[in-house]
Amino acid sequence: MRRFAMTAAALAMTASGFIALTPGVAHAWPSKCTAEERIYSDVEGGIARCTAGTGRFRAMAYCTSDPRRGYGSYYYGDWRRPGMAWSAVQCPSSQRYIVAAGYDLANW
Repeated sequence: MRRFAMTAAALAMTASGFIALTPGVAHAWPSKCTAEERIYSDVEGGIARCTAGTGRFRAMAYCTSDPRRGYGSYYYGDWRRPGMAWSAVQCPSSQRYIVAAGYDLANW
């Protein structure tokens, strides 16, 4: 019985050491990101760009039909990879005023 207990303890220590020493999966994110509101005569929206990292990013805009009240919805641009490409989103005609612009990140 004592031999079994020692073997079980040694096995448990080996297994826990293996788990502790196994490297985790690396997840990278886009970085060095910026977002801007864009307001033209008849269209409002936002743009975003990330210049470093990996993964994906997209522009995000919070748009409203009444800027005084501020209630609205989020709208999103296309997913892009970091680099030179911009992601853009336009407020729809039903909520044509932009309240804020930002970006959304993903690590896939």
